[in-house]
Amino acid sequence: MAVPSNEKQTSAIAERLRAAREQAGLTLDEVSDRTALLRSYLAALEDGRRRPLPAELERLSAAYGLDLSGLLPARRPVQVDLAMGQMRLGDDLRVQDLTDDRQVYATYLFLLCTARGAAPGERIRLRTSDVDLLTSVLGQDPVTVEERLVELMGCTAQEARLLSGVLLSGGTVPRPV
Repeated sequence: MAVPSNEKQTSAIAERLRAAREQAGLTLDEVSDRTALLRSYLAALEDGRRRPLPAELERLSAAYGLDLSGLLPARRPVQVDLAMGQMRLGDDLRVQDLTDDRQVYATYLFLLCTARGAAPGERIRLRTSDVDLLTSVLGQDPVTVEERLVELMGCTAQEARLLSGVLLSGGTVPRPV
């Protein structure tokens, strides 16, 4: 039986968390003291039984003296070629016949979810690079691109504000209608 992508990602993060802690020469108790996370929860993260929240990853990376990217598995890049009317996620997944902006946004969001092991329709963290790619391809401003992606995720303005730490700096959100 194949392991779902999000389980693979959780396992990869778990392995990196344990390796980072061991390399830093810290015990679970010491990490617990530095991060205010329970020792049992830290053990569950390292065993892959739990998946850390973004804020927890930030606290753990600080405790280990690492950049946050050192705890995250490498991402497969999403490639967009509107001249050919297609998007591609690595060599594995290709979507063709993109004809309008809405379809481009929806497909891009689907590929981002796939790349991150999230279910289609699940809200994901938007990174600056996510918005920058569509900004350059579509020739639209970053705020518009971000607002369209947030709208497609089904976020309300309030929910988007809760994601402000993971959206572009400044935490722009869709304006209520």
